[in-house]
Amino acid sequence: MLFADIRGFTHICEDLAPADVAAFLAEFRLRTARAVEAAGGLVDKFVGDEVMAVFGVAEPVSGDADRAVEAARALAAAMQDWSCERERAGLPPVRIGIGLHRGPVFVGAIGVRRVEFTAVGDTVNVARRLEQMTRTLACDCLVSEAVMRAAARGEARVAAVQPVRGARTVRRLFALRLETGRTGAAPNEAD
Repeated sequence: MLFADIRGFTHICEDLAPADVAAFLAEFRLRTARAVEAAGGLVDKFVGDEVMAVFGVAEPVSGDADRAVEAARALAAAMQDWSCERERAGLPPVRIGIGLHRGPVFVGAIGVRRVEFTAVGDTVNVARRLEQMTRTLACDCLVSEAVMRAAARGEARVAAVQPVRGARTVRRLFALRLETGRTGAAPNEAD
């Protein structure tokens, strides 16, 4: 599972007309979908400035964790490229936080009157919490130990040993290095 969210979205959009906010989000979604799909993932949904993506659907295969890490790197690179374009136009950069977790999920249609195809379960919840924790742990990408154990690639450091918000299970959490070799990265901003 991958969750990503734009940092400082409220600040970026506070002086924009609604149509400009919609255009900004459309561009974010296009770039995000390209990065996720190129790595073999599937965008489950966009909610405002947040994306939820899954890997290993409909069947888990070896290398799903590596594909999720690859998607995180591609997403960071896509946002860095977009930020460079925006800065040349005098616009603020786009920074994101990313959370990755691996485990069992239910994937299918849920609902009664409004049915949607999605993934649900503790794995989804943990991945989202990891993305949210990137703000307080000052990193761009936070991943669970389950991802680190399954991924063949990925330079990371232990960022915390604690439960995610709302959970009891203590987890080892890793800040994953996403450097793309490009210049122009800015520090994290709160949303």
